[in-house]
Amino acid sequence: MDRYSLNGDFTHCHFRYDSSQEVVVDDTYLNEWLLEADYGYIFTDDTPTFTRNRDGAPLSYKTVLGSSAWLLDSNNGYRVKLTVTTANTPQFKLTAQAIRDESITFRTLNITNNVGGVVSYEQKSANRFVLNLKDVETDKKVFIYYTDSSGNVVSKEIPLTNGTGTVTFDTPNDNVKIDYFVIPVTYSDDLHYNVDGTKPTEINVGETLNITLTSSSGFEFNPDLTVLKITHGVSLTSKNFVLTENNTKATISYTTTANDKKLYVQAITREQTTPVKEINVTYDLTNCTSNIVANKLTVGETVNFTLTANNGALFKDYVPNLSYFDNYGNKTTKEFVISTDKKKAVLDSFVIPNYDITIYGDAQTETTVINYGAINAYIVDVDILNAFSNKRYFKESTSGTVAYDVDLGEYVNRIKRIYLPITSTLNDVIRCGNYNTGINCTDLPKDIYEINFGNVDIPLINGDSNDFNTGDLSIFIPFVGVVSLDNSLIGKTVNLVLKINAITGNGVSILTCNGVIFDTQNVVASTDVLFTGTNSNIYKIGGDDWNEQILMGIEPYVILNYTDSINAPINNTQENVTISDVTGFAQFENVDLNTVNLLVDEYNEIVSQLETGVYLWKKTGGKLLPPVSLFFISKFVG
Repeated sequence: MDRYSLNGDFTHCHFRYDSSQEVVVDDTYLNEWLLEADYGYIFTDDTPTFTRNRDGAPLSYKTVLGSSAWLLDSNNGYRVKLTVTTANTPQFKLTAQAIRDESITFRTLNITNNVGGVVSYEQKSANRFVLNLKDVETDKKVFIYYTDSSGNVVSKEIPLTNGTGTVTFDTPNDNVKIDYFVIPVTYSDDLHYNVDGTKPTEINVGETLNITLTSSSGFEFNPDLTVLKITHGVSLTSKNFVLTENNTKATISYTTTANDKKLYVQAITREQTTPVKEINVTYDLTNCTSNIVANKLTVGETVNFTLTANNGALFKDYVPNLSYFDNYGNKTTKEFVISTDKKKAVLDSFVIPNYDITIYGDAQTETTVINYGAINAYIVDVDILNAFSNKRYFKESTSGTVAYDVDLGEYVNRIKRIYLPITSTLNDVIRCGNYNTGINCTDLPKDIYEINFGNVDIPLINGDSNDFNTGDLSIFIPFVGVVSLDNSLIGKTVNLVLKINAITGNGVSILTCNGVIFDTQNVVASTDVLFTGTNSNIYKIGGDDWNEQILMGIEPYVILNYTDSINAPINNTQENVTISDVTGFAQFENVDLNTVNLLVDEYNEIVSQLETGVYLWKKTGGKLLPPVSLFFISKFVG
């Protein structure tokens, strides 16, 4: 006797729970198989087909109703009985099909899924369903909520393995919800308190319930009667609220468990008996703002302080802090925690003491000049320098009555007047070491500046070799002076660029022709500014170069001395022109300068020069602007 598996090829039907799913191959053994139609389907007299191999080929046998097959349970079942002889070999297969029972109406469930994933279901009877859930991404317990035959809302866990689970349930109602286990939250009827923010009325298992209560004016919480009651089946436990701000604020944080069935907030108030005291708050903030702006806070109140740096600023070199002095003159300092991006500084859960407090925060501009060590470079004017002079000298006490003199001038590295067009939107305050003067200014945005004076065409006066043989060519460069140029540049275009370091005031001039550098000169584009030192001694901060070169001017020009060739051709074209529209050599007559405000001698000299003949050309490019002062202060920490 050999036994083999019987494969089922079924449509809308299946093996009954008590049916064999094997084939016994024996000439005398009678196999019996039981089939059951799915809910909403029935069998007909179209009997199943049994397929096996015989003589090396598949052979089908259609069962005969009343002989080898029988209908059961109002056509909901089939019984098949067959003897399979040893002449038959695997594979063995039983094919059957049930048809729709039009007398039965399928129900459609209205499923609310709050956990995600894919939901499907199959109706097994009038009220029984099998629900399948897959692709759920959670480590929490998931439940199905439905109405039972008594009208009660009940829940049943859907056990998940790798995000997939199945649950069977009975309900006469079509509304079903899939959710994490939800615990109801209820509250006492005391009218003298409010729930801060959103008032939760339910919470899922494993989540944390955070509640803050505030009593009404003139009332406070009773410490013994303000509790969270937690129901576990038939047992009950309590957890006390934490009372602050003279018992006018109650907070609790509780993480729910799978054993919790109900949460009850019992908050009982009474007329206030604890006196309320307020302290003063001083905000010393630079380039940052505080989430708390009140000038007074209640003693015992728990506050979360957050300082936010202004746009373009970071908490870099100075850690924000909160400080206060007790009745004995002892100072307490609490440092803020700076965020990774240095945009925020936080001091959480600070209980307001019985002393006035000061909040200090100093954010610095995000963009800084680099590669020059520990310095800050500030753009200042006369008003800023005067403000600094007023704060420069003071006495500072570290403890008790001991005081020492402070001269902020010791932190000043140099003050220079730089002849550069510098602008900045980097708002800041002047700092001297660890001292914040509170004087508003702007930071130097970069160190290297380039001024392109543009191009100048050096003319060919005669248009022959005499221009190169007799010409004497030079150029005036601001901060350098007159520089001789080679005659080979006559008839060509020359460009002048100054590159200046705003930190040092030094730089270079660069002359190019056709993009090729042919001359460079060192440039000092600054002058030192006098500064009053200790004991009113006058000294300069920095170097000792006054650089009177600035007296020569800040506008470059080309000087060309030449000799006219004999019998040089002359263009005798005559027309009315404006001098600014003429380039090259030209002689003028009938000159009209009446619109120009000139002295008589000046008028006559200009007319004489124009009538004799002059060479005119145009220059393109920029020019040096009036100077600005740069105030350099080291970050020396002393």
